Amino acid sequence: MELKEKIKKLPFSPGVYFMKDSLDTIIYVGKSKNSRSRVGSYFVNSKSHSSKVIKLVKNIQALKFAMSLMILMENFTLNLILAKIL
Repeated sequence: MELKEKIKKLPFSPGVYFMKDSLDTIIYVGKSKNSRSRVGSYFVNSKSHSSKVIKLVKNIQALKFAMSLMILMENFTLNLILAKIL
């Protein structure tokens, strides 16, 4: 599945997302209150993106999303903790 298709299937709920490179190495872990909006914002052409974000986006080959615990708890603080641990 293409990245843009995966983004369209992300929920609008809080979550933790993992971005991977071509070697399947996690290159970024993020958290958000609105997962679809936040992850999608990386792929919008914007002059406000830093050079770091531009380089990151060029290397993204896969995207994973964790929400199973959020369904049970719906707690943004939990997402912050998961992002630190993972």
